[in-house]
Amino acid sequence: MKVGINGATMKPWSLEVQITKASSAGFEGLEIWRDKLEQYLAEHEMAELVDLLASHHIEPAGICFLFIGYGDGQAERVEAMRETVRLAAGLGAAAIAVCPAMPPDGMSKAEALCLATAEVKTLAAVAADQGVNLLLEPLGLHPIVPGPAEAMEIIEGAGSPNVKLLFDVFHYYQSSVSLEEIAATPVERLGVIHVNDCEDSPKENLSHLMRLYPTLGVLPAAEMLRIPRDQGFEGYVTVEVFRPEYWDNDPDLAVHSMEYLEALLAQVPWERGETK
Repeated sequence: MKVGINGATMKPWSLEVQITKASSAGFEGLEIWRDKLEQYLAEHEMAELVDLLASHHIEPAGICFLFIGYGDGQAERVEAMRETVRLAAGLGAAAIAVCPAMPPDGMSKAEALCLATAEVKTLAAVAADQGVNLLLEPLGLHPIVPGPAEAMEIIEGAGSPNVKLLFDVFHYYQSSVSLEEIAATPVERLGVIHVNDCEDSPKENLSHLMRLYPTLGVLPAAEMLRIPRDQGFEGYVTVEVFRPEYWDNDPDLAVHSMEYLEALLAQVPWERGETK
């Protein structure tokens, strides 16, 4: 297992500062948001960014994120994927996170799953040309892909080995995903795990902005994480927290992210991969 941080956790900072802060806090990887990447590349060359990451011993763990849809507008999404794959390949990033869009009014879940599967298969072929994985993320209470069962239906239906699951403990908690469902996910199809915590509020009222650092809320993350640990997961466990209070008032976002991640992992002893 390796430890990473998602760029959203450090939203106020430029990509250069995110890389520096992630490195000094002890993270091994950074999930880069595409808007931060585009801002950087407006003034710098890709080679400079590759050198910056290497000099700070930070791996580009992935690029976030693109939407998958249900037929209409697919040509634009394919083109966006093609451009993001180009960026990922130039950066040396292994994966691109994808999330399900909201379905059109009146579309059944069965039809939406069928169309989403077809689109993922198309997008996966674009990514496979450059050796890039897609990470499909279920979203809390989403009408089509609320948990791993629906995500795995899409992944298996797409039949593409470069499509994997992105497991976010917040989304699984909001969708009341059971431990049995988590255990049913083949570990070889699990790409990345996002960790965080959240406020004590009815699940239907929770939002991204109510996330907390790991161990500070009500989310049973340790119980969830023991399953992929026991199954032998060796990928990134990444802190992803969207919280304006932190963005506005915590100058040590990366340091605190690592401290609370370590507090969580102390509850789930896990062999770490090679570190810096």
